[in-house]
Amino acid sequence: MGWLVAQAIVVYCACPHVASGKVVDALRERDFRTARILDEGFLVWASSGLPVALGEEP
Repeated sequence: MGWLVAQAIVVYCACPHVASGKVVDALRERDFRTARILDEGFLVWASSGLPVALGEEP
């Protein structure tokens, strides 16, 4: 299954924006205009008690 250019894409990494920033830049160059960075990275998200799911989608 391919991704739709209009689909929302959230990119994250353990660091605040280093790797995810490069990925979002590359996606936007390929017309994925809705690509966004999870601000402050995954570790801050998880340590803040926000929801995290592991495994494959049901």
